[in-house]
Amino acid sequence: MQKPLFLAHAPADAARAAEIALTLAAFGYDVEASVKPGKAARLVVLWSAAAARSPVLRNAARRAERAGGVVIVRLDGAKAPASLGGARALKLARGVGDAALWRRALEAPAPSPASAQRGSRLAGVGAALTMAASVAIALYLSDAAFAARVDALAGVAQAQAGEWVDAIKGGG
Repeated sequence: MQKPLFLAHAPADAARAAEIALTLAAFGYDVEASVKPGKAARLVVLWSAAAARSPVLRNAARRAERAGGVVIVRLDGAKAPASLGGARALKLARGVGDAALWRRALEAPAPSPASAQRGSRLAGVGAALTMAASVAIALYLSDAAFAARVDALAGVAQAQAGEWVDAIKGGG
């Protein structure tokens, strides 16, 4: 017997969740309204603008994503959180009745927890680099001494890169 699916959704999305649950049941999936942790084969998070405002839903999705068993289904234009970097995201562009689309999303092997964490870490590194670049740009624009040091370092780096290019061209 296959493990059940659990649909997590914001209260405002209850009608869509019921429609999706009926559709998945018609496709042969066991959809549960309430499942004990670890008992569901997949947590299907019905993501929407309302879900994005729910800390409980975001935390449940992150926990399931770390365990490798979450599928994000976008109900509207709300983007899934970057912290779910390893999760599969499904946009229901053609409505809920596309059996092939559901099977691909629900029956694909779950990503390993390590790859899910790696995706989350990469998103975090990207955010940190973006913040560092923003700070550097602000300093460059507001502090003339800092700007002069950056320009001097850029000149040295550019000269070094030119030497490397010349060495490569000469060696080939």
